[in-house]
This record gives sequence, C-alpha cells and structure tokens, in this order.
Amino acid sequence: MYVDGPLSYAGYDGDLLLLYQADLPWDDAAATEKESETHLLRLKPDTLSVVWNNSGIPADAAPALIVGSTAYVGADGFLGAVDLETGKFRWCLRDLGAVMGDAFHHVVTPSWSAHQVELDSLPGKDGLRHYLRVDLDKLKVSTDLGTAAPLRVSRDCPVFR
Repeated sequence: MYVDGPLSYAGYDGDLLLLYQADLPWDDAAATEKESETHLLRLKPDTLSVVWNNSGIPADAAPALIVGSTAYVGADGFLGAVDLETGKFRWCLRDLGAVMGDAFHHVVTPSWSAHQVELDSLPGKDGLRHYLRVDLDKLKVSTDLGTAAPLRVSRDCPVFR
C-alpha cells in the first residue's frame, strides 16, 4: 500500500489529522483498475502514535470540513460525519451513485451551517451541478435530483480500523 493523491491535514485538540488516499497492492494480475481507499487518521504529534484510523471512506475524498468535534467528508458517492474523539462515523450516506447516477462521482468539500451539511457536486454527465443536504437536527436528506427511493442516513457505517 502507498499514499497516492492529495494529502489534507488539520489540527484537532493538539493532535494531527491526516486525510489521504492509499492505493492497495495489485493482488489480481487480471485487474484493470487499482483499488484505493481513503484514510482519516489521528496522530499524537510528539510520538506519531496512532490514536485512531478510519478507513471506511471511499476513494477520491475531498478535503474534510471540521466543525467542532466532527469531520464532514465527501467522496465518490459518499457523505459522512466522523466523530473526531473516537474516529467512528456518527452517520453516513453510501452508494449515492447507485441511487443518483454519476452526479456525485466528483465532489467538493462539504459546506456547513448551524443545522445542515451540504455536499455539492462538480458537473456530472448531464453537465450540471447538484446538491445533497442533510438536516443535522433530524438527519433527513434532501436533494435537487429525483430518486426512486428516499435517501436515508445510516448509523451503520463500516469499515473502521
């Protein structure tokens, strides 16, 4: 495994937060695309010891938005909120591509207001930008795209190491 792509960093409560993409080894000689995962890592700066490592974020994550003790992370077909004390997800939306097509294949850093977090897309195949909003009081999802089934926030957000 090696670090690939941009590396984002921030401080939190005296510790260092790193958000980076790791390319996994090519285990399958017939594979046509490399597999990647994104890690959000909290380190003690004096010893570089790992406090926690969340590897449940899909590849191609945008830089995280840190508000209080939460990091909001958008990635390919994904939006999630990570508790910076524990490294565990507070909630997430996964597999947005299956419901919304390519609209959230390329994303930008989420934006935040007192009661909602919003994920805006870069132009998709339709050439338009789209949004996805999560009401933080009710954990209700809204979007400007029609969906066959309502989008729901999940509190069961694997993978955590």
